[in-house]
Amino acid sequence: LIACLLALTSAATVEQAALVSLYESNNGAEWRPKTWDVKAIMTGSGSACDLDGGTCGGDGRVKAIDLSYNNLRGTLPKDLGLLEGLEELELRNNHIHGVLDPSVLPPNLKQLDLSWNSLEGAFPKSLPPNLRTLDLSVNLMSGPVPDLTYLKDLMSLNLAANSKPLSEDTYPGFTSTIPNLPSDQLKVVDLSENSFEGPLPDSLASSPRLIFLSVSRNSLTASIPPSLFTPVSPLIHLDISRNFLTSLPAISNFRLQHLDVSRNLLSHPLPQIDSPLLRTLDLSHNSITGILPPLTGAWAPDLQSPDLQYLDLSYNDLSGTLD
Repeated sequence: LIACLLALTSAATVEQAALVSLYESNNGAEWRPKTWDVKAIMTGSGSACDLDGGTCGGDGRVKAIDLSYNNLRGTLPKDLGLLEGLEELELRNNHIHGVLDPSVLPPNLKQLDLSWNSLEGAFPKSLPPNLRTLDLSVNLMSGPVPDLTYLKDLMSLNLAANSKPLSEDTYPGFTSTIPNLPSDQLKVVDLSENSFEGPLPDSLASSPRLIFLSVSRNSLTASIPPSLFTPVSPLIHLDISRNFLTSLPAISNFRLQHLDVSRNLLSHPLPQIDSPLLRTLDLSHNSITGILPPLTGAWAPDLQSPDLQYLDLSYNDLSGTLD
């Protein structure tokens, strides 16, 4: 019993030190609207479970921290990685900078949101293996993204908008080819506004649970994988606009509602489109040829069953008349 109490006391001390380190390295005195009584943490007169933005589990350890929109300014301290009970870390929309070192990430994290900060440098070589949600969007990170297939439970991945082409300093964002991703559980993938090159991997396109995919504003090439548009595909939202893709296959996806393939290099006639739930379709700014299809049935809104509500075929090489 004494050994157990000593272990719990030691764990609490380590946790207190990690929390104080997060506070001190990120200008905690200026945090708003959530504030921490760091003196109470340091002296042990206050419980870490009482922290504004913190949540404890049944074992008394901090399980979740949400300090989003809270004016954090600084870097993530290495002591943060000592929070072994932490499963959720939400630090969205602050002023955190520096390189994301794997050692600062608690080992049992399931949810990590560091979006809308100023993180720089390369993608971490390793991440907590139990991650389900990872959001590093709207930062200044760059370079290739390594193989992520070891994240077996990953359901949502957002790396969007690390590229800043119109800023004073050009940030290319993530580069090279789209990495291998775990396919079994993935539902949401947003890789837009980076500098990914090469083809869209068929392994990603055929993910059995993927409902949202955005890879717009990259430098992807080659044909669009047909596996995106099969009747068994679960995709609901697909945005592959502003790339260099050259061919669009027939579309027979029975769940797809939004499709944007605008501003690519499509140059063939319109393919067959059999997607009864499709509501928005944008194929503009390509070089699609052939005869304009009849604007009836699947191509136009049905007042009693409104399917397609937005259609843009502008800036192509289509001919014919509007019926």
